[in-house]
This record gives sequence, C-alpha cells and structure tokens, in this order.
Amino acid sequence: MSLLNISAKNHYGLIIMCALADLWGTDDFLSLKEIADSMDLSAKFLEEISADLKAHGLVESKRGSYGGYRLVCDPKKISVKEIVEAIEGKSRTIGCQEGTCPMSGLCTSKNFWFFLEDSLDKTLKNTSLYQALHK
Repeated sequence: MSLLNISAKNHYGLIIMCALADLWGTDDFLSLKEIADSMDLSAKFLEEISADLKAHGLVESKRGSYGGYRLVCDPKKISVKEIVEAIEGKSRTIGCQEGTCPMSGLCTSKNFWFFLEDSLDKTLKNTSLYQALHK
C-alpha cells in the first residue's frame, strides 16, 4: 500500500524529463522510442505525456531521423512542481482540501493533512529537475 498514489503519468513524465535532463548542454534530441525501449514503457503513452510537457513549454520537439525531444531550459531552473502540474494540473493530497468531504467541519485530523499538503507542495516547488536526477 502506498500513502500517496503517484499516477503513472506523473511517474513516466518525470522519467522523460530526467532522460532529457541527461542531455542538457548538448544539441541532441532524444526519441521517446529510445526512452520507452530502455524502460519497457509504452511509447504511445509517453507521446501523450510529452504533448503536455510541450504544451507547457518545458520541452521542444524535432521531427526526422535525428529528431525527438529536448528540454527548453536548464534542468536547474525547472521545478518538479512545474512538471507535475504540466502533466495533470494542480492536485490535492486528500479530498477535503477540495471541499468534497461531508465530514470536513467535524474532522479532527484535517490540520495534519493540510500540513502534509503544504510540505509536499513546498518540496515539489523547491526541488529542481536537476536535483531530482542527482539526489
């Protein structure tokens, strides 16, 4: 059991971004097929995720035999939070933070969950892609 369920989209999105961060400083592009083959992942699923990353200005693409994807800027300047939000938008740890829990007014544990959410948000915001790759 996992306390926090990280979606496959976010997990694979970070895999893509880490692979591209490895190429930072070169003129190279990396194909999604190479990433998919090396990690035994679905290239089609990686394409969907990459489209979100591209739409949010985190990656650029190039067609052709030497094409693929690469980062738009230095991995030290991209936060993990930017990546997560590019892929799935803003999210919450638990439902009561979205106002959907009928017990919210009576709940004695919600302050802890709000604290956890705030801590997680700060960690995602303050962790660069470079740090995620090299920790």
